[in-house]
Amino acid sequence: MSILLTGSTFAVLILSAFFIFLNIGKEKKVFNRYLLLMLLLGGFFLMLEYTSQVLGSTWLHLVLEFPIGLLYGPGLLLLIHNLPQNHTRTQPIWLHLIPFFVALITYLFIVQDSNRHYRYSLDYTMIMQFIAVLHLGCYLLYLRPNVSRIIRGRVKENEIPKVAWYLSFLTLLACSLPLLADMIEEPGNIHIHRFFSLLLYTMFLLGASFVFLMQRRLKKPAYAIDMSKEEQEDPVLERNKKRNTIPLIPLTREQEVSYRNRIELFIQTLAYLDSDLNKDKFSSQLEIPVQHIAPFLKQEFGKGFNAFVNQLRLSYAIRQLKSEELMYTIEDLSMVCGFSSRASFYRNFQAEFGCSPHQYRLDYGEGLDSF
Repeated sequence: MSILLTGSTFAVLILSAFFIFLNIGKEKKVFNRYLLLMLLLGGFFLMLEYTSQVLGSTWLHLVLEFPIGLLYGPGLLLLIHNLPQNHTRTQPIWLHLIPFFVALITYLFIVQDSNRHYRYSLDYTMIMQFIAVLHLGCYLLYLRPNVSRIIRGRVKENEIPKVAWYLSFLTLLACSLPLLADMIEEPGNIHIHRFFSLLLYTMFLLGASFVFLMQRRLKKPAYAIDMSKEEQEDPVLERNKKRNTIPLIPLTREQEVSYRNRIELFIQTLAYLDSDLNKDKFSSQLEIPVQHIAPFLKQEFGKGFNAFVNQLRLSYAIRQLKSEELMYTIEDLSMVCGFSSRASFYRNFQAEFGCSPHQYRLDYGEGLDSF
């Protein structure tokens, strides 16, 4: 069993490392800081469990008892929130972290006293493992249909991967039942507890892989659809397509990282709301050469400069429209978001979301809270 457990641990860690590579690789079509954080956190705990058992450390029990499994579900929810075109009204994320904090307080209460730890640690661990698998299972069941709803009409979803996903989920859930039964019969068996930790993390990887792959696919179609619509509306674009092709300019790794950090700061400071913003001003503020802007934005976001800025402004408008107390009139919102005119704001909003800002506000207000 020890050899099988070691092999399974390294197989899951290699799979986790593969997803980390996809997330921060050189192409970097999609970057999700929440995914990276959860992958690193889960992988760290798996390595800590393995190292503690190999070294015979007394810390092993403390690591196994930590309620890390209750973070996987909210982690998946954060991934869904980060999907492009997701405008679902949801509860604050801290509400989903309440089970984890309750379990953490209980954990600290038990481990700080040696007598309590001796008497209740095994019972606490079994209860937490059972709650964790139910908790994560509920999030996975919530995740799949909701992501399918978000991507409907934007990405074609094949039935075979869909069936394979549900079969994988049911297989992992079925594997948890005998492990729970064995845990009840042999509560002191460390191998069973470690297998269960691996199972929970594998279930998280199943959900995270689906969301991540859908996010990668969503980035490309959205841009392709927008370009095809523009070409249909303006035949000149098609005739000048070759002439307007953005030239590829090779950038060093250091330049890419530097530009990426500057653009992230640009987004965080809401500098895109400046109605006078243009490519020259953008270049001056971020100290990025003008000739590098279009190729880099195309590489990172799949959009040119104007499309990139408009997307940021529309995202800001959506956040304002979602707020319970709208600080501006919808007419004023166009100027607040940096659009040059009300007509430009409405045209871009309609093209992106298929409705007017007024209708979006009404539909969103009538919607029920999800999950």
